[in-house]
Amino acid sequence: MTGSQLPGFYKRGLDERRLLLKEVAGVSDDDLKALAEGLTLASANLMVENAIGTMQVPLGVATNFKINGRELLIPMATEEASVIAAASYAAKLALPAGFTATSTRPGISVDSGAVASRSHSRRGRSGRRAHQSARQIDVRMRR
Repeated sequence: MTGSQLPGFYKRGLDERRLLLKEVAGVSDDDLKALAEGLTLASANLMVENAIGTMQVPLGVATNFKINGRELLIPMATEEASVIAAASYAAKLALPAGFTATSTRPGISVDSGAVASRSHSRRGRSGRRAHQSARQIDVRMRR
């Protein structure tokens, strides 16, 4: 078995799924150990400001994903049992082509005088209005 298509993955036992991840995705023994033990408070404190603890949430793997021609296993942390199954099923429906993901750089327009006057006349109120285009991520299913 190779790639992101792992038929019957959900039917396998926990130890068997972990071994399969080791074989298919090259997950190391140390990584598997860290996944089993969780994050230490010392590590959490190095990772975020104002750390006060950690929270354990089940970690699963969504299968069948092919994005931009590359087969991927998608790690997902959730307490909702059906989320990973639904994501895996949706990805399976997109095969064999899979998904195409693209993005554009965000653009920022900074012309406060022009923006304020346009905003005032169009909206009937004074003040400045800042315009910033958000990052667009266009994920389209190839057919």
